[in-house]
Amino acid sequence: MLTPALRRRVAASGARPLITHYDGTADTRTELSATTFANWVDKTANLIADLGHDDGEPIDVVLAATHPGHWVSLVWIAAAWQRGCPVNTTDTGAD
Repeated sequence: MLTPALRRRVAASGARPLITHYDGTADTRTELSATTFANWVDKTANLIADLGHDDGEPIDVVLAATHPGHWVSLVWIAAAWQRGCPVNTTDTGAD
């Protein structure tokens, strides 16, 4: 699962870049270290709980279908997995 691998990466070399997202339309680049990505994942996982979503319940992350390579899509998927929630990339009616 992603979470243990991410934790190992943070421990081994957290400051090194983990994800680089290029937006050709806006001509921008976003680079996230393993530590920064893990922080975003943790915050988003807590947000999922704060919104009343129970662990293990499916989550629709339609953003993953519309923007599959975007770093925010990856954060939401990793956060859902951290909470043990299966991810749907289409709108199934799940939260």
